[in-house]
Amino acid sequence: GRTVKVAVLSGFLTDYLADTLVLMLARRGIAAELWRGPYGVMTGAILDHASGLHGFGPDLILLLPSHRDLLRAPSTAASAAEVLSAANAEAESWRSLWRRLRVPIVQLTFDPPEARPLGDLDGFCSGGLLDHVRRVNRSLADDRPGHVVLVDAEWLAARVGLERWHDARLYDMCK
Repeated sequence: GRTVKVAVLSGFLTDYLADTLVLMLARRGIAAELWRGPYGVMTGAILDHASGLHGFGPDLILLLPSHRDLLRAPSTAASAAEVLSAANAEAESWRSLWRRLRVPIVQLTFDPPEARPLGDLDGFCSGGLLDHVRRVNRSLADDRPGHVVLVDAEWLAARVGLERWHDARLYDMCK
């Protein structure tokens, strides 16, 4: 009966997704009012209680980061302890954002990066960017509160194909 207020925060352009989301919810009999966060300011919108996010008072928040939103990727020369520490610190920063939000959250996990500094071993060797992404995603999944649901971006990227998932030209044009 009532309108559901949905906030969309992302590290990339989501206009098409947001417009489509309203239609998909309407098709299922759910009236939705959408608030779109400014491009690339997820953390700021959550931390600033004067932001439009808090003024909107959402019933549901969609957090859509990408691997580009990770800030603590270790170097390829990092020790195993440094790699683990970086992933744990990264995941904790996202958990701290979750704790500030008292409504249900649907968050896209971090997607596999296009660049792989360690080549085919990047997903399995300490210091690999894909390894870092996977460690952070695993940590978030292992220690998420009940009001957070994660959507597996690695599976989505594999399903559509990494070449289609990563379009450098389109990203540079639209971000």
